[in-house]
Amino acid sequence: MAVSDRNNLAKDAARFDTIQAEEQQTLKQEERMEAMLHGLARYATWMTMYDEQLKLLSQRAPAESTPVVQWLWNNNCEHIWEDHRGMHGNQRSPPSKAGEVIQKVSTGDSPGVAPSGHCRDFDGNAAAPLESGSQSWVKDPTQFVLIFWFIFCHELTIPYIFPQAGSIFCDEIVTDGDYWPKTPAGATVTNNTCAEGRVGYKSRTCIGPPWQDVYNNCINQGLNTALQQATKFQKGLGSTPEVAMTIFEGLFNSSVSASSNNIADINASIKVLHFMATASSYSNLPEEVLPNFINASSNLLEMTWNVPPLILYNVSSAFLQSVDDLVKNIKVNTSQGVNSTNIDLRFCSTSKCALSVFDVGVEMIISNGILKTAVVRNLTNKLRNNYKHTKPSTLLLSATLQDNNDSSTNIILDFPDDWQTYSKPFCVFWNTTGMDWSDVGCTVNISDENHTVCVCNHLTSFSVLISKDEVSPFNTILEIITNVGLAVSIFSLMIFLTIECLVWSNVVKTNLAHFRHTAMVNIATFLLLADISFLASTRPGILPDIWCLILTICKHLFYLAMFCWMLCLSIMLVHQLIFVFSPLSKRVFMVFSSIVGYILPLLIVGSSYAYSIYMGKPYYNKETCWLIFNNGLDSSIHAFLLPVGTIILTNIFSMMVIIFTLVKSWVPSTNKADDKMTAKSMLKVVVVLTPIFGITWIIGFFQLLYPEIDPLVFCFTILNSFQGIFILLTGCFTEQKIREELYKMITRVYRS
Repeated sequence: MAVSDRNNLAKDAARFDTIQAEEQQTLKQEERMEAMLHGLARYATWMTMYDEQLKLLSQRAPAESTPVVQWLWNNNCEHIWEDHRGMHGNQRSPPSKAGEVIQKVSTGDSPGVAPSGHCRDFDGNAAAPLESGSQSWVKDPTQFVLIFWFIFCHELTIPYIFPQAGSIFCDEIVTDGDYWPKTPAGATVTNNTCAEGRVGYKSRTCIGPPWQDVYNNCINQGLNTALQQATKFQKGLGSTPEVAMTIFEGLFNSSVSASSNNIADINASIKVLHFMATASSYSNLPEEVLPNFINASSNLLEMTWNVPPLILYNVSSAFLQSVDDLVKNIKVNTSQGVNSTNIDLRFCSTSKCALSVFDVGVEMIISNGILKTAVVRNLTNKLRNNYKHTKPSTLLLSATLQDNNDSSTNIILDFPDDWQTYSKPFCVFWNTTGMDWSDVGCTVNISDENHTVCVCNHLTSFSVLISKDEVSPFNTILEIITNVGLAVSIFSLMIFLTIECLVWSNVVKTNLAHFRHTAMVNIATFLLLADISFLASTRPGILPDIWCLILTICKHLFYLAMFCWMLCLSIMLVHQLIFVFSPLSKRVFMVFSSIVGYILPLLIVGSSYAYSIYMGKPYYNKETCWLIFNNGLDSSIHAFLLPVGTIILTNIFSMMVIIFTLVKSWVPSTNKADDKMTAKSMLKVVVVLTPIFGITWIIGFFQLLYPEIDPLVFCFTILNSFQGIFILLTGCFTEQKIREELYKMITRVYRS
């Protein structure tokens, strides 16, 4: 070999070594940058949290307080600082070992500038640069104490905020072996220690003085590895079929060993599916990943997704979108499908496709390509449903085409009957944009007690929603009337109670006036509370179960208390008319009305709830946040209908007695003016007493008997949602004494 050739080979080898070294250096820099970005993301998250805490705690600190800034040193690693820069003001040197604390007291409007440097681990290797929390320092000396230093190294990081004396704290506590230090209200403590085989963190917020429940974000170590690999795969780093197989294998293995109530594992698994679904749009995934992908997804549906409704809707929608995208983008050649507990995946390549997937019949004519169908169980109950008074089928079918160029599609779906008392079906698909069900492009072809046949002109995720009754076309209008009426009613009742407070001492001068105004104030108060509870529960789909239960109890209790005080008022008026010379004493009325108006409603609500618990029957409907209504006499709604119906009938009888007394006292006269005056008095009695006695609620009983009559629904909705303004008009402005006192007050204010 010539000398020149040897020289060229040597140069090539040296160039190759240089390139390889540069690639390794670039890879290390990328890994270091990724770790740095991850740390900065965590830092930014905590900065946002502390900005909110600063605003919260700034309202609690004494005006003379001075901010004290401290850094708590990481207890799990020895740190060595280099490239240290000093701070403005008094500052001692940084600590040289774990557990030491440096402290700086800043004065005036000149906060210190935090040091910067690098952290070394146990082996002496330089870790990611430490960044300062100085951006969150308080410039105003009338604030509070901030303890904050964000360490990117090792296992335990506990950011802290200490307000000055007098603030509310949560006591230090040890829960399941985890230590939670004394913490001010509104602050969140993060503990980066997890059980063996799991990585992540646990956090806990002090709501002062009690602690919130621990949020466990420790995930399976194998699942964490799959998540990191999926993150890189999505970015195009190492996106090979072999890596894809490894990721789905890790996802399946972790789903088999995952705890059924660990939401951290569920969330991380859905992230893996999301990353791989995104990557599948530009990277070819082999069909060999299908078994692990389908079985892992099926295992996720077996777990308990114990999260608030809003989070549940987002997580379940992301899960469905990821599964749809993966089924659509994974190219199949020889696979015949995958069957698992909760997902059944089937393919059809013939021109006339007729499949049965989890007993859902699918028929479609295609000119070419492959029809992919996947039926999913145990998911529809987790998705948002804004269709009122409906429940979804337990089955959801996703359909997509591979290598097909048909200009139009028509698919026939035959869903089995998996419901019992519900009757009217709606063929719907999942709208990923609106994150809700939609019936656009889908119609019900056949529906009987055995199955429902849907015909749709597009492909996506389909299901069937079943309504117990016919859905009124006026639902939207009635909902608007209800919300507006309740808002007006609440505002009117607040005005009524304000006026009563202003004129009370001037108009309540006799026992009769005291009785009437006491009853009216209680009626208005309980109606106000009931309307607020009703308005808060108009969107039951977004409420946690515990709040739905609380609002149901509140509505049950407050409406019953309102009717009981109406009963007290009607009995008092009848007694005064009949026993003119034996008036009620104030003591007798207050004792009687307190028992009927306060104790009786509590007994009814408490006993009905206890009975439901004892009998193992539901007390409330989670879909409506109201009492259970069915044909049986043991449903909880009867604990409302029976006492309310009795009170309404009693009040109607009382009103008839009052009218009869007026008629009896009327003396026939040839003077037509006297007759008109008597007629006006009777009409006034009816107009004034109807809302005060709750007579308008009797329309609701007729509505239950004849639900198909829409005018009854409109009458009941309008009269009772606006009941507050009727009470303001009839109970306040129709009384002459109140009008006179208001006129005097307005005159005095105007003159002054």
